[in-house]
Amino acid sequence: MSWLCWYRLIALCFGACMISCVKYVDVSPIPSKQLTPEELSAYVPTTNLIVDSFEFERMLDSPTVDIEIAGMYSLYRNGSLVCEDRPVEVQIKGTYSSFLPAKALGIKFDKAFRNDNDNFFTVPYRREDHSFNRIKSFRLRNGGGAFKTTIVKDLAYARMVTASNLDVLTLYGEPSATYLNGAFYSLHNLRTENNKNGVSRILDIDEDRLSIANVDGDLPLEVKAGREEFWRSFENLIANATTEKLLDQIDQRSFADFLVTGSVFATSDWPYRNVRMFSIDEGPIRFIVFDFDSSGEDYPNRSPYEFLIKGRSSSIKKLFEKCYQDVDFAQLVERRYDEVRLSDELSDEQLRAHLLKLAEVFDPVIEEQIYRWGYPTSVAAWYADMEAVVGDYKLRYCRLPENFR
Repeated sequence: MSWLCWYRLIALCFGACMISCVKYVDVSPIPSKQLTPEELSAYVPTTNLIVDSFEFERMLDSPTVDIEIAGMYSLYRNGSLVCEDRPVEVQIKGTYSSFLPAKALGIKFDKAFRNDNDNFFTVPYRREDHSFNRIKSFRLRNGGGAFKTTIVKDLAYARMVTASNLDVLTLYGEPSATYLNGAFYSLHNLRTENNKNGVSRILDIDEDRLSIANVDGDLPLEVKAGREEFWRSFENLIANATTEKLLDQIDQRSFADFLVTGSVFATSDWPYRNVRMFSIDEGPIRFIVFDFDSSGEDYPNRSPYEFLIKGRSSSIKKLFEKCYQDVDFAQLVERRYDEVRLSDELSDEQLRAHLLKLAEVFDPVIEEQIYRWGYPTSVAAWYADMEAVVGDYKLRYCRLPENFR
């Protein structure tokens, strides 16, 4: 048995045997700095991004500044070119993640890329009313808070939501690798965006039908798409309208499922951040959940209701407090919580299953990431970190009360 297999067996001993030993075969290490993008794509979808080195370094020097640079984008999958030398705009994305060694990169095509055969973007679960027929913008995400550990924590949580029957919009993604000017740059999650381009493509609607707002604590809603007046009017309703009138402006099932998802996961920076709302044709407002890299780590003993009430002030918290005064809406939230809890759609075992699937993709190439960045610190540590993610969430999930409150 090779040293790599021994590493993996050691990792299992420290966890709860996340993956059966029979899953492991003797896989020889991939030599670092020797595989081309085409060769690496035999294991994982691989981007080759061509940019001006000077312009890219200028962008790296100011990661929080909105700098866009031009580039040429190619994608290989299973050893074949899927997309070749398409003009793109490239931008560093994220807040915390923008200061990590390998950056999260936003990519925007000049024209939408047709994905009729799912050859550009492939995911195991997709809602029937969602579409990947056209791709305009997407993100090469570095894992956010999980960059130095699992890389795929956020993606595993998102897939758990997508595979459930929760009526919320979340972001789709798959493991990938990125080369920069022909040299290995980082492992990434190839992920849809929650901006106007990304959401309109998923919903398969024209961009001008879409309104999107971002929530950041008690600050005014940040309008990302649609009329400013529409969102300012909604802010005014949260502050001054009756509960009945406010409930008329939102999709109540979407809001209930949004509340259940975030409060079960106990995401530490939610709901005062990482919240977006959207509306089609200025109809009922619906909700987007994303960025789960800090989920399941804190507050194992708080009920979902306590988690929401004791959280930091935000527009979403105020919206919840007002809507929850309505008996029918409160019963809807409690019923949806009960249904989710009893179905085990968001259980720790589901999380483990999704991590397993993602690990199988990255397993043959994880050493390339370790060689390039020093993170994760070893193959054994990578598997142990994934089991730690499950263990943290299990503490939370197993202590969920029978009732929402």
